[in-house]
Amino acid sequence: LLELQPAIELDILEKEAHRLELVKGNLNRLNLKAYRLIEGDATQPKTWLQGAKYDKILLDVPCSAAGVVRRNPDIKLLRQPQHIKQLTDLQQQILQQMADLVNTGGQILYATCSVFRSENERQIKKFLQQQPNFKTIDLDIRLAEKCLHGQQIITGSGDMDGFYYCLLEKTA
Repeated sequence: LLELQPAIELDILEKEAHRLELVKGNLNRLNLKAYRLIEGDATQPKTWLQGAKYDKILLDVPCSAAGVVRRNPDIKLLRQPQHIKQLTDLQQQILQQMADLVNTGGQILYATCSVFRSENERQIKKFLQQQPNFKTIDLDIRLAEKCLHGQQIITGSGDMDGFYYCLLEKTA
């Protein structure tokens, strides 16, 4: 994001300190400066927020990684149905928390590397039912298939991993 839009101010939230260090290393390697690293839990923004509201949020939520199975076949063995349920609960918690952090007219781009509807379209459907002041915005991406809410890249199409995204805009 900073490479494409160097004038933006970017807050990067990560729960795991070691992953935050990897991000920091990549940003330093690219000589990018306009960012703030925040170690925190997205389900508990009061512990890290400092009163900020955002115009745009890229929400890359924890997911089953079912979309990257072709590169990581062990995912099939490691993921169990109860894991998916735990992940979908966590995804919805995060999405609901982020709704309060975006300004009116602001946007949330919800993204997963999953191909499961329970982590994707159904999450957005549930979110919209609970947050009537949000609407979806269509994105025209050639490689993706339109869904009821958002777009899905199917694993293997164009030699790509599976990926889902949905752009949400806060209307009030």
